[in-house]
Amino acid sequence: MTSQQTAARSRVAVLGAVLAGVLLVVGAVGVRFYEPLTWNGYVGPGGTGVTLVDDPLFGSAAVLDGPAGSTATVVYSVRNDGHLPVTVFAPGADGTQADIVDVRWAPVLGPGNTFGGVRPDPEATSMRVGPGEEVAMWVTATKPPCEPGVTSTLDVVPIRWGLFGLTKVQQFELSPKGPPPLVLCKA
Repeated sequence: MTSQQTAARSRVAVLGAVLAGVLLVVGAVGVRFYEPLTWNGYVGPGGTGVTLVDDPLFGSAAVLDGPAGSTATVVYSVRNDGHLPVTVFAPGADGTQADIVDVRWAPVLGPGNTFGGVRPDPEATSMRVGPGEEVAMWVTATKPPCEPGVTSTLDVVPIRWGLFGLTKVQQFELSPKGPPPLVLCKA
């Protein structure tokens, strides 16, 4: 091999490494701003302990009914409006600490085409969601001690998801005019 061939191969190798580095940086920046998961218009109770209320003036909410320390679950439909498949994780599944709520994932339709499928296995840690696909997000909250006259609302659920080996936390906003917030304590 001549020195010219060696130099040409070195240039190609350096160019390939630079190109791979640029693609990696562009991909990481793209994932940082990419938020493909959106509410798909449905919410329902995931069992007892929660009442869905709809006020024409103030909008909807899911109110936890039980005493302090009790848990209740609300099921939201979530759609991947992006162009790439993502993997959604349960709290802690990606090595991070769990949040104040437990989030689990299930197929959107269960036996008999019931929304929300069946209660997800507590050991289930992740689920792939393709472009245009919908999943059921089971959000379980523990009711805190409530002070008289004080309303406490959970209006953001952190959703952990991954793409190309990178993990991101998307803040899934709950609002009276969108996916209903969880009212933990009602005045």
